[in-house]
Amino acid sequence: MNDSMLRGYKRSDGIYGIRNHLIAMSTVCCVNSMVAHISRFDDTAIPVTHQHGCDHVDIDREQVLKTLTGICNNPNVGGILLVGLGCESTGIDDIVSGIDTRGRIIRSISIQEVGEKENILNLAKKYLAEIKERLASQ
Repeated sequence: MNDSMLRGYKRSDGIYGIRNHLIAMSTVCCVNSMVAHISRFDDTAIPVTHQHGCDHVDIDREQVLKTLTGICNNPNVGGILLVGLGCESTGIDDIVSGIDTRGRIIRSISIQEVGEKENILNLAKKYLAEIKERLASQ
């Protein structure tokens, strides 16, 4: 099919996404409730949570990373807010390193670094606004 006939979002690998979703993803189950709370700030932010924790090693850890990066690399995902605790075995940097960042906007929050809940929520609002602005311009 001719590229000019497609309406969507061309990703760097040549695959098209029909949607340009914004996801808020937990890196560990300990922050699932925070991700759910953050996604309520914006009705377009899709919360992505999971039941995995800090106890994954070796092949189990690799499978969790593969799954989370696979979700982020979905051609229908254009913006990502990663929320981590800061001590998990599948950390923010590990996930980001597996994401094709070209054409996607990624922001992250480490709860242990940011600290107080109010600061976390304010930063999340700021990042959601940045991501939405960028997605709107694509």
